[in-house]
Amino acid sequence: MGYSFLNLIICGSIFLSASACRDKSGKISQQPTWLTRVELEDVRKTGVFLSSLQRSDGAIVDTVQNPADSAIAQTGYALRLLVEIDSYTGGFTETISRGRSFLFRHAEPNNLWKYKPFLPADLDDTTAAFASLAGGDAAQGQMSEACARTVLAFQEQGGALRTWLIDERDFQTLGLKIVDFRIAEAHPEVMAYFFHALLSSKLSGFSAAIDSAAQYAGRTQQRDGSWKTVWYRNDLYAVYRVHRFLSQEKYRFQYARNLRAAEAYVIGARLSDGTWGQDQKSCILDTAFALEILRNSPRTIKKDLDQAMHFLLSKRNNAGGWPPEPFFYLDISQRVKTSGKVFIGSTIYSTVIATESLLRYYYSRAVVPQS
Repeated sequence: MGYSFLNLIICGSIFLSASACRDKSGKISQQPTWLTRVELEDVRKTGVFLSSLQRSDGAIVDTVQNPADSAIAQTGYALRLLVEIDSYTGGFTETISRGRSFLFRHAEPNNLWKYKPFLPADLDDTTAAFASLAGGDAAQGQMSEACARTVLAFQEQGGALRTWLIDERDFQTLGLKIVDFRIAEAHPEVMAYFFHALLSSKLSGFSAAIDSAAQYAGRTQQRDGSWKTVWYRNDLYAVYRVHRFLSQEKYRFQYARNLRAAEAYVIGARLSDGTWGQDQKSCILDTAFALEILRNSPRTIKKDLDQAMHFLLSKRNNAGGWPPEPFFYLDISQRVKTSGKVFIGSTIYSTVIATESLLRYYYSRAVVPQS
């Protein structure tokens, strides 16, 4: 089947097409054709769960887990999914509006965002906020466009974009150690996250920058088909981010060889029970990453992907969320103290990544039946 015409009509962007109808209360009256009613009810339940985590200031955060984590990133992740769920079921516009207002208020003067107030602006948190504000009101849309222009001023001639959005001299002025922040290297998983969001935003005038980033991503793929991660606990996350970027309609044929190599890498990492994880232990996040990467791959069959789907569903709790798992390194002040061995996890990250992966798989399953 390969990357056929049918694959072309599959949208890999944040929002999936749907035809849900609802009454004034937001109650589901007709599900999208590619979702069963049970699946749609589950998705709405997840939306209610995420909304329940919203604070009075509009941030959506997992208060049970390590409070050192970033409210910007968690809110951005949650809003991205809530916007999608709202397009199917309704009922979440107020939560979304309050969350976007929180992000809008916490932007830096240069329209970037920080992980912590004492740190430089960083691409990861900036992307989480940018992706959520791109579909907001006029002022928020203007901020997201200004953000994109500021970020791209840091893009290097070869297409690379580093995690920390700051000049090296300014970095030293702040008294920060360059070696601790790994700013001497580009991080594919972070820059691919941004450029995928930028491509999905439909903002005009950035094609050359996005093309340059795609070329950089293609060049930096490792021999085993993966991309090297720096901030996360294994390379599968980097593969997930870069594969999502390069598999967009604009690039999927040009980088078909890279995509096939990445898919072969993921298939090779599959555990005997049809899931993915570390140290032979199944992991929600890794399985969700793999399901997203392989959902349209001609190298897999529906039966195998359904195993991953069922595993993810089995880990969802009664509230509609997923439990936290180790995801990325603690903030830099703690990373040095722990020698990079302690990770942050959040029910928000697990819930959003698992749900998005399931939704895209449901859609692919309906549009491109697999043998």
